[in-house]
Amino acid sequence: MKRSSRRWSFVVVGAAVTALAISSGWTAAQAQSTAKFGSYTLAATAPGFEMWEDEPAANAHPEGGGQAPYSTSALTSGGNGYGLSSVAWPGATEANADKVALLLFPSTAHVAPPGSSPVIQEPVPDAVRQLAFTALPLANYPIRAEARTGENRPDASLDGQATTLKAHADGVLAQATATMKGADGAAGFSFGNAETVANSVIGETSGAASADSKITKIDIGGVIKIDSVTSHAEASTDGVTAGAASGATVVQGMTIAGQAAYVDEQGVHIGEQPGQPANAIASQIANQALTNGGFSFHIAEPQQEQSGSSGSYTAGSLLIVWKPPGNPSENMFFIALGGSRVSVSAAPGSSFNVPTAAPFVPAPFASPAAPATPSRPGISSTPATSASPTGSTAAPSPSLGAKPIAAVVNGIAGQVVLGLLGTGLMFFGFRRVADDILDRASTSCPLETT
Repeated sequence: MKRSSRRWSFVVVGAAVTALAISSGWTAAQAQSTAKFGSYTLAATAPGFEMWEDEPAANAHPEGGGQAPYSTSALTSGGNGYGLSSVAWPGATEANADKVALLLFPSTAHVAPPGSSPVIQEPVPDAVRQLAFTALPLANYPIRAEARTGENRPDASLDGQATTLKAHADGVLAQATATMKGADGAAGFSFGNAETVANSVIGETSGAASADSKITKIDIGGVIKIDSVTSHAEASTDGVTAGAASGATVVQGMTIAGQAAYVDEQGVHIGEQPGQPANAIASQIANQALTNGGFSFHIAEPQQEQSGSSGSYTAGSLLIVWKPPGNPSENMFFIALGGSRVSVSAAPGSSFNVPTAAPFVPAPFASPAAPATPSRPGISSTPATSASPTGSTAAPSPSLGAKPIAAVVNGIAGQVVLGLLGTGLMFFGFRRVADDILDRASTSCPLETT
């Protein structure tokens, strides 16, 4: 009887080892196929320049505005992508006036019957509604390339005489690019070539967004001239921690009334570069030209935010307020150069793996370290340099606790070994049990009568 019990124990142990090999392989395969992100939003916006116009007598403020060129991209949970590039983009509400009007178009109207004071509600005639629904789409802003997931084509483009607009959107990449080959704006504002690019991309382990813009040969009223303004912003996240968002806006080759000038976080200065101020005559010429032309400068500092797996960055901007002389309507123009911006946020996906509890090791108490202050290059006339790393974090020492068998014999080779070992034990146990059954001596039934 003892020998039979030992043989059955081989069968039980073999079955357990085989089950362990199968379950560890299934768990590993499931871990590899689990989605990395449960939710995410990756957005980027790259304006070339932004301009608004206003006057005291306007019915709405500002009276008008636009961005030229303009690119934006976005990826959101569920593989939703969107890309848009445009020239003189008036904003989402104004550009989609047809959809706003269709949404607000009434289905009924209040009327007063002839000779009667009470007001009754009557449905709008079908002919009127049909006319409105046919004509309102003409109010849709046409100068754009727009792509979004769920449509038949992932790419859109618009080629003009001096403009090229492209947009792409699929489940992992949204991109928009706008280029212009020179333009003359209102009231003496002109520029050379300009390009804006916005990217949102997601992979298996991280998501990122970037925005870049460059505008050249800027001329504002013949007084302010700039060779180029470049703006960059980028951010990334792995669903647990957002990387350090960064960017910069660089103004190069700026002159005011023919006098060299430069830009930093404190404003606009007359002179070749910091530390070398212009002489009194050059400063007087430039300042007199700004005063006579109705110009003033302002600096928008960069904005950086980071919290957990979310981060955002808005590059600095050079703001120019211009009130042209000889202007009885008191029109004012607000011009922003730079200001590329990105934002990212993500949360990890769910995992169905059964966690194994690690041995509890109490950590020594320590006071929390003060958070480091991030570098903020802001807006400058020279490219900003990144700060050197101040230190590194020591890697944690490996745990010396016991490991389960599936962890010791890891990978496909280990699972094969466990499977063969379990199968062998089961085969040996079943064979010995079968031999034992066949070798047993026959016995007579006690109820049998002779």
